[in-house]
Amino acid sequence: MLIPLADMVARHNLRISGVLHVGAHEAEENDAYLSVGVPQDGVYWIDAIPDLCRQLQARLPNVINAAVSDTKGPAEFHITNNVQSSSLLPLKTHLVEHPSVHVVRTVQTTTQLLDDIVEQYGIRVNFLNMDIQGAELRCLKGFETKLSMIDYIYTEVNERELYAGCALLHELDDWLGARGFERKEISMTDHGWGDALYVRRK
Repeated sequence: MLIPLADMVARHNLRISGVLHVGAHEAEENDAYLSVGVPQDGVYWIDAIPDLCRQLQARLPNVINAAVSDTKGPAEFHITNNVQSSSLLPLKTHLVEHPSVHVVRTVQTTTQLLDDIVEQYGIRVNFLNMDIQGAELRCLKGFETKLSMIDYIYTEVNERELYAGCALLHELDDWLGARGFERKEISMTDHGWGDALYVRRK
């Protein structure tokens, strides 16, 4: 997380009851969640890469292997040599911004709606973290039914099209703004991507 969680909690008086983290990678944020009082069994991890999920399941509860989008059906998932840049979307300006990163293989997957996953697993949390390399708005569009339980959204954002067809910052601002969220913080890198915090308006 480019913006430390503890700092956001302090600045905005966040009261996090549970976390849904989409794009788990190696669950690097787990200690941060625990440090602000979220119980371990209140953190849910979703990742599209089966090998990563198997490794996480050996040490953490609530690990779900799924690729989330705004539609259900077959899709290609692009796995990169550094793994954490893997995405449902092909690399675009990412190839220029991070030339050492490239796709090593493409695998077939089946996308799911986050609404369905939340219903299936009985997930009840109020903090959503998305780190899914340009597919964040697609994830949100598949989460409209259950979005009402979320008070805080921490997400990767893009000001450039690092991934082909990825949503840009103003599109996320508009979509979330229309659903009652306000962007409170942002931290951008020199490469056109960064992280942002959105909080539901009272």
